[in-house]
Amino acid sequence: LYDAYAHDIRKHMTYEDKTLFPYVEALLRGEQTSKYNVEIFSKHHSDTTGKFHELKSIIIKYLPHDGLANSRLTDTLYDLYNNEEWLSLHSEVEDNIFIPAIHHLENKLKKEIIRAGSLQELVSSVVSRRYTEAAVRRLMVYILMGIRERDPQKLLYGRVLAAGAKGRELIRAMKRQGISRIPVITNINKETDICEGVYDTLRYDLLASDMYNLICGKDIYSFSDKVKRPYIE
Repeated sequence: LYDAYAHDIRKHMTYEDKTLFPYVEALLRGEQTSKYNVEIFSKHHSDTTGKFHELKSIIIKYLPHDGLANSRLTDTLYDLYNNEEWLSLHSEVEDNIFIPAIHHLENKLKKEIIRAGSLQELVSSVVSRRYTEAAVRRLMVYILMGIRERDPQKLLYGRVLAAGAKGRELIRAMKRQGISRIPVITNINKETDICEGVYDTLRYDLLASDMYNLICGKDIYSFSDKVKRPYIE
């Protein structure tokens, strides 16, 4: 009985560490999935008090008269009472605080998106003591562009948007001597060997430019980074 009970507790805690907590962390970053929600967690949240009572009753009923054995089982019984109290508090926190808070996170952004008449209204309605306006805007950019905090770290690069005569000389010298610590891109269409190495970062750069052009009503092809060249004096 004890082994079965200990297995259930470990299984529950492992489930929280590997499934529930990462899900909540994703919600806090503004990421939401249709494959999981807090109701699924509630199904894994079973009551353990019945097993505790049964285990304590068995120990008390068969408590030996031998002093040493009696002392050890008494210590075990004391630990069981302490664990029962701790797990009871754990369950109360989950039922009355943690689960309702997750429900709030799951529903708040959805509700405010429907109600808000503009981006500024949406941002203002989601801002709280925990989430500043800058943090909310950053989360929305992440959602829009599909950026996830747990994605692999992106490689850095330098991209030339404009250059004068001295700037061109400096760029040529850097490339010729190989003194730059990061790739330097001047033409994303021609320097495919460089772009391939930093593609995971560059694609967000290009996507952000396309989104900006769409929002501003500009022609997405004419103003595309793949069409426009750096401004050279």
